[in-house]
Amino acid sequence: MAERRTILPKGIPIRRLIIIFGLIFLFLYIIFTFFENIPVNHRGLVFKRLAVGEKGLQKEVLSEGLNFVNGFTTDIIKIPIDEQLLIFAPNADRSSVQRENPDATVLGVMSCMSSDQQNVYASVNIQVAPMESGLVELYQAVQKDWLKKKVIPKALAAVKTQTGKRVAEEMIKTRELITDASFDALKVALEIENIELRGLDITNLEFEKEYQDAVESVQKAKQEFEQQRYETQKDSVVQVKLINQAQAQADAAIRAARGDSLSRVIEAASIAQYNRQINESVTQKVLDFKSLEIKRAEANRWEKWDGNLPHYMSGETPLQMLDINQKSSK
Repeated sequence: MAERRTILPKGIPIRRLIIIFGLIFLFLYIIFTFFENIPVNHRGLVFKRLAVGEKGLQKEVLSEGLNFVNGFTTDIIKIPIDEQLLIFAPNADRSSVQRENPDATVLGVMSCMSSDQQNVYASVNIQVAPMESGLVELYQAVQKDWLKKKVIPKALAAVKTQTGKRVAEEMIKTRELITDASFDALKVALEIENIELRGLDITNLEFEKEYQDAVESVQKAKQEFEQQRYETQKDSVVQVKLINQAQAQADAAIRAARGDSLSRVIEAASIAQYNRQINESVTQKVLDFKSLEIKRAEANRWEKWDGNLPHYMSGETPLQMLDINQKSSK
């Protein structure tokens, strides 16, 4: 009697189909048992449950991607290493801040104290990330709760220490200094815990309402005083400028007058010098020579005279000259 075989509609035997599904299941089992996929911005910590040698958390850290592991004896703990945002915000703003930063951890404002015993409420943004080199030690200390157990208390301590060194009135002007000092202190404290501080920003400082009103009144009074002083100085500057202009004009006039006087003095001195040089050059020999020249000129004039007197002499009124020789002959 011939053996009966069950055939699928497409002609594939059931036994072959079972073998195919079995191979697929075995392949997937091997993949999920002996390979572990580490997501992006994560690291894998190796924890050995069953081993001939050392058990527990190993020093080995798996990088992101597909890693070969023994799934029968080993567990992989996936730790995120991307940056974590921690925000301290006023209670009234926490909901809106959380909506704007869905991946952030939003807490209430930091309640601090100034050196003059005034309550100070600080809004702070902090960016941190675990160090890959110290990831095993960090997990051994606090497992995955490092943000709550390490970062938050140390951040509070750093900011409170810096605000406690200053009076409340100075904090508004020195907020950047407080931010820098808090960053430096928190950076050192977190590095010891294998946590990297990437940013710290004190976005706002608030005080009790009574003190805030008093500070605003003082600031307003100071602003009014500074404005009045500015206006006074402005008027003084204008007056000084006018005085300087008048003084400059007077100095220019004085210099011009002095220049004219000096020119006249120089001219008079030149004339006096010329006369002095002429007087010094006129000696007795020069005077005798001039006297001889005058006498010679007179002699030449008499030598040229023909003995006849002129009939007229010119003057204001013309007069007829008389011939004395003719009268004497008569």
